[in-house]
Amino acid sequence: MHRWHTSRSKSFRNAFRGIWFNLRNEPNFLIQCIVALLVVVAGIVLSLGRAEWIMVLLSIGAVLAAEAMNTAVEKICDRFMDSSDPLVRNIKDSAAAAVLIISLAAALAGILVFWPHVRDLNA
Repeated sequence: MHRWHTSRSKSFRNAFRGIWFNLRNEPNFLIQCIVALLVVVAGIVLSLGRAEWIMVLLSIGAVLAAEAMNTAVEKICDRFMDSSDPLVRNIKDSAAAAVLIISLAAALAGILVFWPHVRDLNA
């Protein structure tokens, strides 16, 4: 049991170190965290319902996870592959596309969640 607990603690420590790395070194990750914080504040101000919070939090988590994975793919490519290789470019572009796709989906989900609340403010 002690070994299981130790390995779990180490896993969490590594994961938090990865988050900290992204915050310090990846401008897009930092920007997305700031936007996420603003969205959470807006959700509090507009009193989102439970289902709306679930959608917002899952969207935030998906975007941040995709950005972290994109960073990992880029770092692997930069470390072990020739950057002039067209395959490397395609790999990096595909990872970036994943972030763009989930970001657009999150933005659309955000519009669907927040628009009725914003509309009601003007009514």
